[in-house]
Amino acid sequence: MKKLDIIRNYYEPKLQENLPDYSTLGWESREAQFDRFRILTENVELGGRRILDVGCGLGNLLDHLKEIHESPDYTGVDILKHMVEKAGQRHPEQSFLHMDIFAENTFGKGNFHTVYSSGIFNINMGNNHDFLKDAIQLFLDLAQNFVVFNLLHCNSPDRDETYYYFHPEEVVRMIEDINDENVRSIKIIEHYLQNDFTVILEKK
Repeated sequence: MKKLDIIRNYYEPKLQENLPDYSTLGWESREAQFDRFRILTENVELGGRRILDVGCGLGNLLDHLKEIHESPDYTGVDILKHMVEKAGQRHPEQSFLHMDIFAENTFGKGNFHTVYSSGIFNINMGNNHDFLKDAIQLFLDLAQNFVVFNLLHCNSPDRDETYYYFHPEEVVRMIEDINDENVRSIKIIEHYLQNDFTVILEKK
């Protein structure tokens, strides 16, 4: 099954059920969803900086950013048109784009201060390692300063075959194998949730 079909089959039935945002997006609770956003905002200064949110979903990261910054410079992209339409209705003043950034990237090198992605690597698509590696390379190209993303932890106590789980050390090796000389540091943050960890790459 193609990537887009897998993603559609996972999300579109949820979009039709009028569920809370966190449930539509596959998170266990709103608190857990926003704990992930908190880790980002505690570790990367985003005030006034240009942000790209890859896999923006319903625009919930923007909800969080608005709580801590008056006017975030935000662009969201998502592969699902229905997601982008709903996000745009809620935040008409912001830029939400329907696109597969991995197939049709229209942004320039270093176009954003920080590239952020939450949850797009969670669904088991059969090629998650290759997908993550390709995504990191693209994100590093688009970001001036930081790339931040989260992954499901291999030590998760409630693993499900629908999802894919990574080991933090394995991800560090993957990033080192990319051998991007512009990466200043790799930071792994664990233990804020049982089934999740965050990766922060700082560029030189």
